Amino acid sequence: MKQNQQYETARVVVQVLQSDDDKQKALAKHGFDRKRTQDGQAILEKIDQLTDERHQQDGNKLQASQTLQVNRKNAHVLYMRHVRLARLVFGDSIEKQRPLKIDVPRQKSLAGWLEQAATFYRNAPAYIGELSKVGITIEELQQGDAMVQAVAQARIKQAHGTSAVQRLSKQRLTAFEELHAWLKDFRYIARYAFQDDPQQLEAFGMVVA
Repeated sequence: MKQNQQYETARVVVQVLQSDDDKQKALAKHGFDRKRTQDGQAILEKIDQLTDERHQQDGNKLQASQTLQVNRKNAHVLYMRHVRLARLVFGDSIEKQRPLKIDVPRQKSLAGWLEQAATFYRNAPAYIGELSKVGITIEELQQGDAMVQAVAQARIKQAHGTSAVQRLSKQRLTAFEELHAWLKDFRYIARYAFQDDPQQLEAFGMVVA
């Protein structure tokens, strides 16, 4: 049974038992008392809460992903301008290019890009005298560093969002497993309790042969 069908079936069962004392008493004689009904209600409420929380975290994750993309795009424009100008200034001087990591191709992966960009802005101020000759100011370097840090923070938020969604999905799956076990017990006891009047089972959405 699919999760939505399982949920709706359990919801009907709980509603019927909460509103029909006769059926609840008949089941209680065979071990499915009001406490068992309340257990089912509690599981449904847990599923509702986890579903709402997961939807919220899905939204947060999407927002973080969009922010990450925008931040990286904006930071990359300024960063590449600085890289091109720095290469122009230092020409073939590997000794000066290497601390800025401009002696190798740009990394395409986010992790690689962050490592190269962060290294550039961490070490570039030491060369401001030469970089200023091509129009790079210390303020620009500070701006570039701040933009790269914004990308790093957005990456962390995205990772947290992904982790939260996975955690909530796992908890929700566990709750549905609990609901499945609860429904299984109910059906077994209900068929036994109403074996002399099986039409009673139809109120719970159960098929009567």
